[in-house]
Amino acid sequence: MYSRRALPMVNVRSAVWPAATVHVHGGVALPLGAGIAILVAALLWVLYSRTRFGFEAAVLGDSPRAARYAGIRTRRKIIAVMAISGAIAGLGGASQDGDFRHTLDADPNGMQRQFYGYSGIVVAALARYNPLAVVLVAFLIGGLQNAGNSLQGPDFPSGLVGVIQGIILFPALGGELLVLYRIRVSRRPRSDAAPAPEAT
Repeated sequence: MYSRRALPMVNVRSAVWPAATVHVHGGVALPLGAGIAILVAALLWVLYSRTRFGFEAAVLGDSPRAARYAGIRTRRKIIAVMAISGAIAGLGGASQDGDFRHTLDADPNGMQRQFYGYSGIVVAALARYNPLAVVLVAFLIGGLQNAGNSLQGPDFPSGLVGVIQGIILFPALGGELLVLYRIRVSRRPRSDAAPAPEAT
């Protein structure tokens, strides 16, 4: 049997992350998570574009068979990428609680109901997997979601934000597909055309 112990008193202010105030139109608070996101994006850009680790991770993402043929330790690389992704997700969740909600959600399905995973896929696809572009696209998608929560009502249902995200995502992916696979229309020469005169 486990004995119940009284939980220590926690200062509410100690659970709130600091924020920087920019005096624009009455003052705009920039949360600490925004600065951490920009710093992490810059570090990831350097890691994936300027190091051997990033090159090997790109090769592994394009073709695991080619990565194994080149001698890349695929299992170790996959575990490392998963660890980096988990650390970034943990920072995002800590920022969500420390900057905005200031509460801990004991429900394990709370994150799934917020559709954070779906939003992350949309942001990564629109940014074309560029860490620096992810910051800008995430800011735009976050503004869209916050505007939808503020405008939610009988004339603006909550699911309309997801529909707008899908409308943005599918044309972007379709345009990228057309860039990779260009459509060319070639005309066959007519067989009944008169032959060209021979040069003398």
